[in-house]
Amino acid sequence: MKVDISALLGGDIYAALRDRSAKAKSRFSKERDEERALKERQKCLVKLQQNLDIPAEVLASLPTLDEIQAKAQTAKARAQTAIDAAAARQEG
Repeated sequence: MKVDISALLGGDIYAALRDRSAKAKSRFSKERDEERALKERQKCLVKLQQNLDIPAEVLASLPTLDEIQAKAQTAKARAQTAIDAAAARQEG
């Protein structure tokens, strides 16, 4: 017995996939609000500290925002260097 999958799914499968993809793209914001993200992280750290009895010294030893950003910039520079080197190897 043959079953028409498109009839079961309610029509054009490819249209459904395109719609799903479009919805997924609009679900996530393209802009980043760093202040909001920092506040959310701080709230989460406080909740974790309370719920898991994490000592204040442990949280105090975590890197600062500036340290995290510096590491991210360093990693970005290293990644760009690797990409450039790979592109140079492919050309020559």
